[in-house]
Amino acid sequence: MSVREMSETTQEDEAPTTSWLKASALGIGVALLVGLFATAFLWPMGSAEPRDIELAIGGPEQTRQTVVDQLNAQGDDVFSTVAVEGTAEAVALIEKREVHGAIVVGEQVEVLTTSAGSPQVAQLLTQLAEQMKAQTADVPQAPEVTVTDVVPAGQAGPAINMIMLPSVIGGIAGSVITVLVVQSPSEYTACSEP
Repeated sequence: MSVREMSETTQEDEAPTTSWLKASALGIGVALLVGLFATAFLWPMGSAEPRDIELAIGGPEQTRQTVVDQLNAQGDDVFSTVAVEGTAEAVALIEKREVHGAIVVGEQVEVLTTSAGSPQVAQLLTQLAEQMKAQTADVPQAPEVTVTDVVPAGQAGPAINMIMLPSVIGGIAGSVITVLVVQSPSEYTACSEP
């Protein structure tokens, strides 16, 4: 066997290995890229603090001001309030996504949330309602505090929405990288075979 024949044999043996190495490196790189995107999109959910949450406040003027004062005690920049006449107007604003929730005071106190719009705000408002219940537990004839989810989310709604964009970006990135790195149709086949 001549040196030339040995060189050709060596190149033929290395070609499939190189394709598999490219495909493996490509798969690992795209998986890391998707993980990075998912982390970038999900990180703020755990570390962000509530700020400028739009709430509708309904009820008589004096009662509305008392509720606004109590909300401001939570922190000056946590809530931003809009005055409404009653429950129907508050629900309309929530459905139009102009506010994230509402507190309507009348014969009873009704806290309106939208877990589909913002699960974190809905949870915060539910906790506020629980605090109101605890504060009025010993008061005779205190108004009943109820929580109503005006626009409920499905069980996996928020998680699916948050992971969808990184998954799409990862899929597109994998396709683009494959087209740019893999040069010939036989290498495309090598990358797609199990």
